[in-house]
Amino acid sequence: MSTHHAILMSLNRLRNLVFMLAFLLVSGQILSAPRQSVELGGHVPRAQMRDAGLLGPMDGAEDLDLMFGLSLRHQEELEQLIKDQQDPSSPRFGHFITPSEFTEAFGPSKEEVNAVTEHLKKAGFKIINTSSNRVLIRARASVSSVQKTL
Repeated sequence: MSTHHAILMSLNRLRNLVFMLAFLLVSGQILSAPRQSVELGGHVPRAQMRDAGLLGPMDGAEDLDLMFGLSLRHQEELEQLIKDQQDPSSPRFGHFITPSEFTEAFGPSKEEVNAVTEHLKKAGFKIINTSSNRVLIRARASVSSVQKTL
């Protein structure tokens, strides 16, 4: 083995050792860093839940706001579309559809939404709104209507 070759091997080993030490140093700092917690809006901490008491049943005349979620249609086709959009060899790679195209292809049909909203109205619910993709229906009804219907 030549002297030049031996020097190159030593330099490679030294470089690898420096990279390993830097990696260990950085990963140790990341692992030892204090974790930041974020409180989500509307979240109730467990400690408060533990101390909470039951309030009893709601008055039947009180109103409740409820959100009903409808299923997407053609879910296998939607999953395939998503895979194709991420696959560089697919002709659909990177070709994304608009929200209105998504609604027409995969959202609940207008007939499905109408059937659900008519059923809710007959049961005493007031329809507040329907999401633009027709997946969510927000409705309001008295506790007694909700209990009878659901």
